[in-house]
Amino acid sequence: MNNKIGPRCSAAVAAVAAKAVLAAAGILLAQAAWAVFDSAALPADSDLKVARVVPEGDEVPLPGRQIVVTFDRPVVPIGLMAVNAAASPVTVSPSVNCQWHWLDPRSLACELNAAEALVPATRYTVTVATAITAQDGAKLKSEYRWAFTTERPAVKGYSFATWRSPGTPVVRLVFNQPVTQDTVEADLHFGDQAGVGDQARVVATPDPYDREVFYVLPLPGEPGALALPGGTPAVKSDDRLTIQTNAAGQRIEARRVWLVSPPRELPMNAGARLKIAPGLRSYAGPLLGTEHRTIVAFDTFPEFRFLGVRCLVGTTSTLIPATTPGSATAPGPATALTQPACNPLSRVSLAFSAPLIAPEIKAHLVLNPDLLNGRTDYDPWANIYPWSRLGSPHKRGTEYTVELPEHLRAFQPYSIVSLKGVRDEFGRGLRAPLGMDFRTDHRPPRLKVDSPRRGARKERADDHAAVRHQSHGHRHSLPQAHERRQCHGPDLQSTHRSCVGHRLCAPAKIRGLLDGQSGVVTGTLQPHPTPLNVNGYQYFDEADDDPGIPSGRPDHDFFAEVTPYQVHVKLGAYNTLVWVTSLDKGLPVANARVRLYRDNYRGLTAAKPVLAEAVTDRDGVAQLAGRNFLERAAAPLSPVETFMVRVDVDKDVALLPLDGSFMVDTYRASRGTFWSGFGEQRDHIHAWGTTAQGVYKLGDTVQYKVYLRNQTISPWNP
Repeated sequence: MNNKIGPRCSAAVAAVAAKAVLAAAGILLAQAAWAVFDSAALPADSDLKVARVVPEGDEVPLPGRQIVVTFDRPVVPIGLMAVNAAASPVTVSPSVNCQWHWLDPRSLACELNAAEALVPATRYTVTVATAITAQDGAKLKSEYRWAFTTERPAVKGYSFATWRSPGTPVVRLVFNQPVTQDTVEADLHFGDQAGVGDQARVVATPDPYDREVFYVLPLPGEPGALALPGGTPAVKSDDRLTIQTNAAGQRIEARRVWLVSPPRELPMNAGARLKIAPGLRSYAGPLLGTEHRTIVAFDTFPEFRFLGVRCLVGTTSTLIPATTPGSATAPGPATALTQPACNPLSRVSLAFSAPLIAPEIKAHLVLNPDLLNGRTDYDPWANIYPWSRLGSPHKRGTEYTVELPEHLRAFQPYSIVSLKGVRDEFGRGLRAPLGMDFRTDHRPPRLKVDSPRRGARKERADDHAAVRHQSHGHRHSLPQAHERRQCHGPDLQSTHRSCVGHRLCAPAKIRGLLDGQSGVVTGTLQPHPTPLNVNGYQYFDEADDDPGIPSGRPDHDFFAEVTPYQVHVKLGAYNTLVWVTSLDKGLPVANARVRLYRDNYRGLTAAKPVLAEAVTDRDGVAQLAGRNFLERAAAPLSPVETFMVRVDVDKDVALLPLDGSFMVDTYRASRGTFWSGFGEQRDHIHAWGTTAQGVYKLGDTVQYKVYLRNQTISPWNP
C-alpha cells in the first residue's frame, strides 16, 4: 500500500523532522559543551561521588574564606550558578554565613567575607546530603562528611626588644592569632639551660611600639624645621588587637604581639631558655595550642669587664688580653714588647664583656699618646654616635667592641692609662683592670700603582705612572713589567734597602720602556716580600682603584698607554663607528688607519688577523663591520680575549680594548635618557598585531594581522 503525503501533511512531517534534527543538535551541543567546559573523563559509575574537598586536614591557614566540594560529574548546567543558601545540599558545623554558588558544573563553593571568615582554633564538620542529583540523574549513595581544623594558637616569631638588666630580657613574641594575657603568662616560662631549676612564669605586657611617618620640611635661614604628618599611615605593633568583655563584665584584650620577661632577674652569666607548653588558648576558638618547644636559648650577661684590645696581628684578628698599664709619662713598658703588635693599617677596638655605647669611651678613655696627635681643632669622635646593642640575645663569650675612630701610628707603643668612669648600658661600672699597654707594628709591605688619571696618556714630558710601596725593613724588588709592542722591552725593577716605616715612590718610566714613542705597556708587578693578603681586608685609601684590566688586581696589574689621540668607539650589532680626535687640540684626525681585531692583555702584538679595517674621514670618523659580522668572522672567543681597536697615524698609535674597563656608562652620562648594552640576535626582532574589531563573541572567527620586523641601522625591515 502506497501512501501519499499531501502538501499540508508534508509540511507537518517536515516540522517534526526539523524538531528531531534540532533535538539531536541539542544533544550534540550538550556533549560539545561537556567536552569544552570539563576535561575530566566521563564517569562509568552510576552513583554520584565527591571527587575533592577544600580545605581538609589540620592547621588550615588563616584567614579561611572558602569551602569547596567538587563532584565527579556535572551537577548543574552552565549558567545556573547561583544557589539559595536555604536550599544548599551542604551544611557546615559550627554554622557559617555562606554565600553558596557553583564555580563550574561540578564544584559547589561556600564564600565568606572578611568579617565572617572561619574562626581560628576550631574544628569544622562539613556534610553533603544525599538529595543532590547530577545532570545524568546520578545521586549520592550516602551522606559524605569530612572535617578540618583551623590553625591552633602558636608562636610565629620572636625578637629581643631590650634588656632591663643583665638578667632580665624583654622578648617580643608574635603569635599567629590574638591570644590573651592570662594564657601567655600561664603557658610560657623561663627555665635554665639544663631544663631544671627555676621555671619562672613570664610577665606579659603590650608592646607600646607605635610608628607614624612625618614629612620634615627644612626652613631656609632658620635653625628648625617643620614636621608634617603624612606618608604611610600610622603603624602599630599589633595590627589585630581584639577587645572583648567576659561574663563578669571585665574588659579583656587579645593581642597578636606580647612582650614577655621573667618576673625576677635571672642569675648572671648563666644559660636560660624561653619555653612554651601545650595549652595556649585562642581568643575565639575552643582548641588549645599543642606547641611544646624551646622558643629561644640564650645566656645572661656576666659582670662588666675590660677584656683587652682587638686588632689584626699579621692577617688574623686577635684579642690582646688586658694587663696592668704602665706609666702615663713612659708608655710601653717591657711587658708590652712581648705582646703581639697590631697592624697600624687595621682598625683597633676595645673589647668588653657587656654592651656599652661609644660616647662612654669618648668621655672616659685616657690614651697615651692620644688620637689628636697635637691638634686642637679636631674631634676624632665627632661622627661617632650612640648605638645600643641590647636588641639581641647574648651568648656566653661574646665580645662587645668599640672601635677607635682613627688609625694608630705605626711602630708606636700605646698605653690605655685609664677607663675610669666607663659604664655599660645597664649603668654598671668597670671592674679591674682599667687599662693596658699595647703596641703597633711596622706598616706591612704593600705595593700600589698610581697614575695621574686612568685611561690614555697625553704626550707630555711630566706625565708618568709611578709605583708606590711601603716597607718595614725588607728588600723590595719590582720585576717583570713587560713592554707590549712588537718585542719585549727591559724589565722594570726598583730595589730599596733600609727604608723602615717609609713610603717610597719609584717612577715606572713608561716612556723609557717605549723608547720615547707612543705605545702600550701592560703587565704584572711582583713585589718582594709579598704584601699581606687578607680576605675582606682593604687599605683605606684604595677602595675604588681600577687597574684597567678586567679582573685585575689594583696592587699588581696595570695597563698604561702613551698616545696623542682620544678614541671613541660605538660597537653596534650591524656596524662599528670609530671617532679619533687629538688630545692637544681636540680636533678630528683624518686619514688615520683603524683596525679591529681580537687579542688579550698578556699577548699584545701587531700580528693578529684583522677582522675589519677603515680610514677616518675629514671628521675623524671611520665605519667598520658590526658585532654580528665580527663574531662570525673571528675564531671562538677565549675567556681572556676581547675585541680591540688600534689607530695608527704615521709613527703614533692608540689602542682601545672594547671591554668593561674602558666602557662609558651612557646611562649615567645621559642622566637616564638612554643606555647601551649587548643583546642576543633575536632581541632585535619586534612583533605586533592588530584585529579587525575590539570585541568578539564566543564562537566568532577572529581576523588578525601580525607584523614581524627586524630592527637594523635602516628603517624596519620585513
